[in-house]
Amino acid sequence: MAEGNAKGQQIDKNSVFSLINKEYEDELKERAMLLLIQSEINECVYQWKMFDWSNQIDENVTFFKSFIEQVNGIVNTTHNATSLFFHECIKFKNEERNFSEISVKCINALDKVMSEFIKSIQEFDMIIQTLVKNNELLVHSNLLDNPNLFMDKQTSKIFHDHLKTASDMLYDDLEQLINQFLIILLPTTETVKAEKRQATKTPFIVRFLCSEALKVPDSTGITETNIMEEKQQSSFELHNKIPRRVLDCNEMMNFEFDLGLKKTVEIKDRPKTDKDNVVAAFRYYLHVYLNEFVWNNHKLKLFISTRAFVIISQTSQVVQAKATMSWLRFFGEAVEKPWNEFKNLLLDYYHANTGRHLTSTQINYLRHRFMLENDDSTITLNDLLTKKYFITNFTPWRWFVACINSLRAGKVNTFWKRRLVYGFISKGYAEKILADYDNGTFLIRFAERGMKATHSATPKANFTLAVKQQNEIYQLRIFLSFEELDQNYLDLFETLNEIEIYETRRKLVAEGNVVLSPIENQSLELKSFREALNCDDEESFVDDCYQVEKVKYQVRLRPIERSHRSQFIPECNDRLDGFETSTPSA
Repeated sequence: MAEGNAKGQQIDKNSVFSLINKEYEDELKERAMLLLIQSEINECVYQWKMFDWSNQIDENVTFFKSFIEQVNGIVNTTHNATSLFFHECIKFKNEERNFSEISVKCINALDKVMSEFIKSIQEFDMIIQTLVKNNELLVHSNLLDNPNLFMDKQTSKIFHDHLKTASDMLYDDLEQLINQFLIILLPTTETVKAEKRQATKTPFIVRFLCSEALKVPDSTGITETNIMEEKQQSSFELHNKIPRRVLDCNEMMNFEFDLGLKKTVEIKDRPKTDKDNVVAAFRYYLHVYLNEFVWNNHKLKLFISTRAFVIISQTSQVVQAKATMSWLRFFGEAVEKPWNEFKNLLLDYYHANTGRHLTSTQINYLRHRFMLENDDSTITLNDLLTKKYFITNFTPWRWFVACINSLRAGKVNTFWKRRLVYGFISKGYAEKILADYDNGTFLIRFAERGMKATHSATPKANFTLAVKQQNEIYQLRIFLSFEELDQNYLDLFETLNEIEIYETRRKLVAEGNVVLSPIENQSLELKSFREALNCDDEESFVDDCYQVEKVKYQVRLRPIERSHRSQFIPECNDRLDGFETSTPSA
């Protein structure tokens, strides 16, 4: 940033907050008919300045008939322009509220065009206000009291009423528009951490549109900033309540905040159990108030409320906070949704983070993992945040996010892009698939139990190998946990390549085929493990942190005695053949 001036710091002209979308600017001017408005206003103001109150009655009547026609025409044209500008302001505010990308360059263009409009209309607005407020037509009629010198009182009253109607319409339009002149340029993050000391500085920027055109005094600034929980005052506040006032090279004014939060009082009325999930369930809003100022006799006190965000006190709450915000974006204030609607949230999150689409069988599997019986079953926000698996100490949502985090980590992401990681599939369905293939065929799926750094902001799920050997299906995950791979700087597929069957010295999977991740409405595909491992894709060699020296693993294949009770295969979605038999283990 350049050196500060009397009004505040200066934003560099090449900053994204200073750039203007020229095409959108020209479009706005054309739609608002800005040049026509400016021309008509200039003509009307000139005619008024040339008017002489001492003219004869015929000249006065003729002038005011023409003048009022001009005024009404201008007011109607400006009404359309202010309506256009108003809806554009609302559109950009909705971008922030709907978590869409904010069009900063377009907001800058809107700011510039509306500033020209405000400057153009200022003098005209004051002339009409003065005429009406001072009752000048009626005053002159009373003072002269001679219809031959000015005009009769009845005609003056008619003209006065026309001007008052036009003035009221213009006043209402301008006041409604200017009340939208606070707009969020850089929104709050979805999660904000509350700390005793301000350790992190997350920026948040509010634009005051047309501040230069409104001739706002330097003393005008943010007078109050409140953090609200739903509809009541929260127990949090900003460390620094006074924002920085910053001007860009176009004289556009921004208020920059640091979103460092602290508690004002201890919250004693909330449940103590499951603290992480409880905290993440509450949504907060930032309310920003501007000092009252006056423009053209309009008293204005602007206000804006941000989109919702979640306040956390520790990183373990980040994942559940994402659940709260994802629910809000999709379902608003609803507290319960059927699976057929809720699954769209999962589909969107998966696609946004992986670039892939889930298949129908994977969706059925996820429904089972979220502990829902059928497509009509419902899930609540509270279930999403707090309902945990019986054996493990994490929620289905945390497991789902951890699985996706696993695919984005290190070299695994390279294998994922080549479809070498199958991903979401149940143990039973994996066995059902592998049963039809040759020995040595395998797939990599997400383990349903255990994950790395359960309380981390970015937990990662472990992998499980499902492989066919000796005409049996075996499941192996002990060597494929993220702890095992990370601690020894090992690579997932290099590790698979080195696993041997105990005593036989034969490779467990190295001579076989890998089942690729599925694509909807397409048959499953296989790829030679050797071909997959020796791919010449440059992307496969981007990670230099793995050991050159290979680690040898040996596994003993033996069947484990299990009960012969069949278990449900969720992908089969209640079909009679959708059951698995007992499984040997590695």
